Amino acid sequence: MAIDVNVKSQVKNMLLRTLESQSPEARHTSAQVIAKVAGIEVPQKLWLELNGTLLTNMTQQDKSAGLKQDLVQDEVNSVLTAVVQGMNLVEHGPEVRLAATKALYNALDFKPILKMRWTLAKDTEIRQAAFECLVSIASTYYEVLEPYMSTLFELTSNAVMNDEEVVALQAIEFWSSICDEELELQEYEAGEMGDSSPHSSFIEKALSSLVPMLLETLLKQKEDQDQDDSIWNISMAGGTCLGLVARTVGDVVVPFVMPFVEENISKPDWRAREAATFAFGSILEGPSIAKLSQLVVAGLDFLLTAMKDQNNHVNDTTAWTLSRIFDDVGYMTWRPKPANSVDRAWRRLCAVEASQKSKSLRRATLHVKAETRRRGEPDALQPDSYQANYRLEAAM
Repeated sequence: MAIDVNVKSQVKNMLLRTLESQSPEARHTSAQVIAKVAGIEVPQKLWLELNGTLLTNMTQQDKSAGLKQDLVQDEVNSVLTAVVQGMNLVEHGPEVRLAATKALYNALDFKPILKMRWTLAKDTEIRQAAFECLVSIASTYYEVLEPYMSTLFELTSNAVMNDEEVVALQAIEFWSSICDEELELQEYEAGEMGDSSPHSSFIEKALSSLVPMLLETLLKQKEDQDQDDSIWNISMAGGTCLGLVARTVGDVVVPFVMPFVEENISKPDWRAREAATFAFGSILEGPSIAKLSQLVVAGLDFLLTAMKDQNNHVNDTTAWTLSRIFDDVGYMTWRPKPANSVDRAWRRLCAVEASQKSKSLRRATLHVKAETRRRGEPDALQPDSYQANYRLEAAM
């Protein structure tokens, strides 16, 4: 049943006035109703004054932040609803549908967004929220990011190196999200899923700048981070992202990381030693077995030395790295050894686990034992067990 024009006008005016209510629930409900009405009327070229009214509310300084937040969400919904309806309705004709499609494309243009200075706002929460938006953009609009990657790297690297930790964490998460997208695309390509989204290889193109930035974050450990397993800080985020980078690009990450490891592994500062070990352990998944074998052979000596380090952070990270070696590299890195080495290694692992000398070393042996149980074939375990026996005895 048709509603009188005057009645509709009164309802619309009441909805707009309700936007200024002190009640958040009333404001939000009113904004939702406005969006629904606009979704019906705007495509029919009705309520044309709505956008002007809403923009006025947005720009007036005396309007509340809550009103503006509700307006933003629901006005965007109404505009996008109108655009999508224009794209879908056949009766509109090809010209209208083409115009609607171009309008949607223009709505996805990030240039105006990136030119805005909200990532440099004085308020930390605003900067954090801004980078949270970039994280969402990375995962949602990966396919159209290429023209903006230079600007995005500049924004994120500045945040990682110079901003508050809560902001830096989101800037690192942006690159972790890019890795996630590229890993997913690689899985589609490997599975021959037919038409897939374009793989722009942003991570590989950015390696020479991205990896040094992430390695610097590994040096920003906190003294008490080993007291709480749930703690999440910039060094942990950087190491996690570095691991995703290694999984994304494989062998090519190694030359960018190993100079950092070699430079820092013997420094007097415990942060440098722990960062070097963390970097080494972070890239053990991704590169080929041939490349990993070279890494392990080169790295075991300094890892076993690090097991005796006086600093608990270095001990714990070394134990984690050793566990990754056995989990991710395993028996393929070793030469076959005598069969009775299995029994000798197992006895030695049990002895080390029972020892109170080193919690970190016990943790490493637990990982090795779990891996030997999982593999289950004695012939395959001989090389692992022999090396575990020999080197753990030396470490003790």
